Amino acid sequence: MLGKQSLVKVITRQIVARKSLPLVIGITVLSTNVNAQGLRVSDGSATELSALSSGEQIVMESRDGAIQFAGHEINLSGFSGIAGYASDVAYLVTITGTAETGGTSAKRGRMFLIPPFGAEPTVERFDAGRLRNAWDDDVKATAPQVYASLDDLAKGQATGVLVGRLGRTGVNVNALGSAKMETARRETIGGAAVQQIRFSPDQANGDLERNIVTRFVSALAAGDEETAAQLLDPLPFGYDGLGDNGGAARLLTARALINERDWEKFSNIAPNKINETRWILETDRDQAVIDLRRTTDFAFIQAIEVGQ
Repeated sequence: MLGKQSLVKVITRQIVARKSLPLVIGITVLSTNVNAQGLRVSDGSATELSALSSGEQIVMESRDGAIQFAGHEINLSGFSGIAGYASDVAYLVTITGTAETGGTSAKRGRMFLIPPFGAEPTVERFDAGRLRNAWDDDVKATAPQVYASLDDLAKGQATGVLVGRLGRTGVNVNALGSAKMETARRETIGGAAVQQIRFSPDQANGDLERNIVTRFVSALAAGDEETAAQLLDPLPFGYDGLGDNGGAARLLTARALINERDWEKFSNIAPNKINETRWILETDRDQAVIDLRRTTDFAFIQAIEVGQ
């Protein structure tokens, strides 16, 4: 007999227990094989690109070589620029040098916009002035040459707008909808663990959902509450309005699942698909069955059943 570990029951238990003209696209707030570390634009701290959540960015300086970013291999040549994520797009901004992938280049003043789920990147201009204004003083001081180049680019764009050579748009890559909508989406799909899966190159033949199941079980086995929580179905917690309370309850649920049993025995087991949304992991004596709930953005862990 399988004993179903309903996520809703766990939640309850835990609560009771206690253009014709070239476009200038604005960025307001804003791995690599070359160097996966850069400076966080918001505060100047050294940060791994893989650790970024939606809405955060890092600046990289003087890079040459291939990087893996958002599911694509991108070749850099004399590159200095910005990399980051919004909830629905990854972006790589070229301040100096060139970035190239799939025969397409993003040169100085342009950026790659990379959708999730293996979609091909596109190239657009970016608003250097708005990007420049988002830089923290510590980053300006630590990467002065990059900032000076960005400032010079912004002045050139401003002249282009003034004489009518360039046109501005109201598009903000870091919040393609309203700020409120973007905040809500970041709460559900903006975590680093979800981003790494959504922007993974493994998208075909069920690999995406297999990756979700595998990542979830590995998080349980490792006691990684944050990753496990990000993969749990957000619907019982408020979905598009998680907020602090919903996020906290989601984390408590992940903690409860981790503490409920020894998950290590499932950590090296490859999951097999039973039907459209159900996966099973089997050892010699035990099995874990995981149900997914698909959305247009992701497939979340809806329930898990464990038994013999």
